[in-house]
Amino acid sequence: MKLNGKRPGAHVEPIVLPRPGEPLVFLARAIDSFDEFDKICPSPTPPQKILPGKKVSTNYEDPNFKKAVARHGQLRLAYMVIKGLSETPGFEWETVKLDDHNTWTKYEDELKEAGLSGVEVNRIINGVSIANCLSEAAIEEARNDFLAGRLQEQSVSCSPNGEPESTPSGEPANALE
Repeated sequence: MKLNGKRPGAHVEPIVLPRPGEPLVFLARAIDSFDEFDKICPSPTPPQKILPGKKVSTNYEDPNFKKAVARHGQLRLAYMVIKGLSETPGFEWETVKLDDHNTWTKYEDELKEAGLSGVEVNRIINGVSIANCLSEAAIEEARNDFLAGRLQEQSVSCSPNGEPESTPSGEPANALE
């Protein structure tokens, strides 16, 4: 797919943290597919229970299933942060490994150990979330920018670009009259 002759590509959200001298800049890329995540961490399945009359029912209230769902959500967010920040030039994890899901939830600790505050870590997570979603505010801003550009185009095209060469009667225009 192309739009105006270009492939749009995935959204990349810059995350800038102020630092004296030089800010820290992270780039969060939208995750275009969670297939890799789903292979490594398949969604948990609830256990089945047998009811009277040998009827089988899915037990969504099972405490172990609820814990597994919560853990799956944590791993999904961690994957999104780890994979999303991979767009940042020069950025590398020291303890977190993309190919080892047992290390994924350590990403916050690693960022803090590097000297980032809790607020800065949250800012990074928020930037990754922004890259991976369409908020109503972002859609509204894009729509307004688009419409403002259209209005500007219309006002430019409707205005004369200079003095007319002739009058409506066909006579040459005279600046002295």
